[in-house]
Amino acid sequence: MLQAALRVFSRKGYAASTLEDIAKEAGVTRGAIYWHFQGKAELYQTLLAQGSQKPGQFLDEISAAGYSPTETLRSLIVRLLEQIEEDEVFQATLELTLFKSEPGIVDAQGEGLTQKYQGALAFTQSLEQILHAGIISGELRADLDIQVTALAFTALINGILLLWLQSSKTFSLKQIANALTDTYLKGITT
Repeated sequence: MLQAALRVFSRKGYAASTLEDIAKEAGVTRGAIYWHFQGKAELYQTLLAQGSQKPGQFLDEISAAGYSPTETLRSLIVRLLEQIEEDEVFQATLELTLFKSEPGIVDAQGEGLTQKYQGALAFTQSLEQILHAGIISGELRADLDIQVTALAFTALINGILLLWLQSSKTFSLKQIANALTDTYLKGITT
């Protein structure tokens, strides 16, 4: 049901999508949707939350591998870019999350967007911890502004994703992942 909702929201946007559209796409009744979700807003919020959780999950998996801070950053950039290109559901969720969110429409409290931003904040804080560890270990420059460097990481991923989507995917994220990672790391390593 969530994948059907993602396809409909991706095609039509939130405002133009109806529960009937989603039910038809999923091959279920509107009642079946209401059995699992309170309505369109909750479906949308769930998709936004999913989009913001996956990068954090990747970071947790990579961090658990015991890599150095520099290798953690390298692995994370490469894995994110590979997954964006390979996983169509993740790709569509990110596109919806990054470029098709509609503040003020999701719900009166903005809970869906709040979850999205909380996920992004938690990811940024985890990056800051890795950067701090890299400075302590001597792998990263001691003069780094950790907050700015974490934001630059996020801007790098979001920026390349935007270019890739706007270019109709005319280049491969997987093919440029290592070169892009090298460029980022050269600016912050000792």
